[in-house]
Amino acid sequence: MEMNILYIVSTLKRVGPSNQTLNIIKNNTNANKMVLTIFDEPNDTMLPEYEEAGIKVKSLHISSFSKAVLTGKKKLLRFLQNEKFDIVHTYGIIPDFLASYVTKKIGIKHIITLRNFPKEDILTRYNGLKGKFVLALHVKVLKNARYLICCSKAISEKIEKEYGIKSDFIQNGVDTEKFKPTHEPVNIYEKYNYRMIISANIIKRKRIDESIEGFIKACIPSSCLIIIGDGPLLSEYKMKYKKENIYFEGKKSNVIKCLNLCNIFISSSESEGLPNSVLEAISCDLIPILSNIPQHLEIKECIGADIAYYELGNIEQLALKIKEVCSKQKKGYRKELLESNLTMKKMSNKYFSYYRSIL
Repeated sequence: MEMNILYIVSTLKRVGPSNQTLNIIKNNTNANKMVLTIFDEPNDTMLPEYEEAGIKVKSLHISSFSKAVLTGKKKLLRFLQNEKFDIVHTYGIIPDFLASYVTKKIGIKHIITLRNFPKEDILTRYNGLKGKFVLALHVKVLKNARYLICCSKAISEKIEKEYGIKSDFIQNGVDTEKFKPTHEPVNIYEKYNYRMIISANIIKRKRIDESIEGFIKACIPSSCLIIIGDGPLLSEYKMKYKKENIYFEGKKSNVIKCLNLCNIFISSSESEGLPNSVLEAISCDLIPILSNIPQHLEIKECIGADIAYYELGNIEQLALKIKEVCSKQKKGYRKELLESNLTMKKMSNKYFSYYRSIL
């Protein structure tokens, strides 16, 4: 049976969820698929990658969050009445909110994928009363969802414990053909034996400063730390950490090249879904050093590897783990990843099996 599936997202901004949606869609040819965005595309959009994969993308062109809340339902209803879909699959606060109402009104099955823990994500993006309003709105939508999938077992367990919401989970998967080891040409980092990298938004939740402090405290000879990403704390950290072996490179479109210049990946994040950046680094055969949050620990559970973890907030322990990894010269875990469930192909197959099951 050929299915007609509509994926609704806020935008195709170059972030993990846009990557994962692309991975779900392009790996399966047994369906007609379309993507609908709520807002206009930002500068750092993945729209060209979607178009290159032959995926049709349309937009409602709503200009703001508040206008989406006020007028989005009518616009989405008109759109769905002019098209024929068996399933609407959404990710994000506004897409989840609009589709939850409209799909019930016209009788289309609606799937939500939750890619983070609502309280930990929303309250770091929206301040004060707006944050509380958005959180309450999203939790209400999730509680009323018939088909809810979390991107990790850890998130599924947390939302049941915190909100009493039951869900299924399909773990994120990485494109192992795209993210793989390559031999990059000589560059300014080649003088260092140990090249460590952080790839993340420079926001409080990611605790980039904790990773930097751990790197400085470890004091590994012939080592450097490369930080890839942008965000509100970037300028502050660039001023605070003016060291010749710490490089703030900003946002990069070619993350794969940056990863393959390095041999160690660090994440001190305090909250994740199932982090794409970690999976991409492992797929490129980097050695990960991770904070011991449940979402990071789940990766070890899936690939069965001896990944280095440290207690979140314990900079002394992070420094010791960095020293340990450098002294033992461990190998990466790409082979174990390829045999796990954390690949794009396996993730996509699970989603399409889920689609068929609810139809």
